[in-house]
Amino acid sequence: MNQFWIDVLMIIVPSIATVGGIIATLLITGKNQREQQKELNKRFEKQIDEQRELFKAERRYDREMERLKVFNQVLMIDYKEHHTVIHYQFHGAPKFKVESYQKNIRPIIFENLHLMSQEVTNEIFKIDEQLQRSSFHESLEVEEEESLVYHYKNMIEYIKEYITEKVPSHNG
Repeated sequence: MNQFWIDVLMIIVPSIATVGGIIATLLITGKNQREQQKELNKRFEKQIDEQRELFKAERRYDREMERLKVFNQVLMIDYKEHHTVIHYQFHGAPKFKVESYQKNIRPIIFENLHLMSQEVTNEIFKIDEQLQRSSFHESLEVEEEESLVYHYKNMIEYIKEYITEKVPSHNG
C-alpha cells in the first residue's frame, strides 16, 4: 500500500472511531435519559395518584364530619324538652308535634339532605309524605299520628346507630 493511503487511513480511522464513539455515547446517554424519564414519570404519576387518594379521603372525612354535625344537631334539638317532636302522655299514644318537626328538625335535614344516610332520607320522605296526606285534616287521625311517630323514631334510631358505628369513642 502506498504511503498516501496509509496517511489517509491514519487520519480517517481515528476520526471515524471518534465519531463512532460520540454516536455510541449519544445513543447510550439518550437511552439512559429515556429510562430515567420513564422512572421519573412513574414516580410522578404515583405521587399524583397518592395525592388524589389523599384528597378523596379528606373529602370523605369532611363530608362525614358534616353529616355527624347535622346528626348531632338533630339529636340536640330532639332532646331539648321544649322542642321535642314526640310528646309522650301518661295515657294514650304519643303525639307527633308537627309544628316542632317542621320548624326545628325538617329545615336542618333538608338543608343537608345530600349528607344524609339512605335510611334517614327514607324516613324523612315517609314523614313528609304522611304530612302531605294529612294536611287535608284539621288534626291528625290516630293512624297518621302513629305513622309519623313510628317513622320519626326510626329516623332518630338510624341517626343514633350511625353515630355509634362511625364515631370511634362509641365503639368501645
